[in-house]
Amino acid sequence: MKIGDAKICLSIQLEFKLRLGKDYEAKALQLGLEALKRLEEHRTEQMDVTERLLPSESK
Repeated sequence: MKIGDAKICLSIQLEFKLRLGKDYEAKALQLGLEALKRLEEHRTEQMDVTERLLPSESK
């Protein structure tokens, strides 16, 4: 599963848990969603560094 897909799934589950009043489960889902966001940001940063370090194939 891709990070974007996982974020969507967690967001939907979070919405339902909040509507049902299951605060502890919602908090766990929220923490998971925040962790996925940080992972996605870290991967983007790594890709940016890699692009700067490696010469472009088009050159």
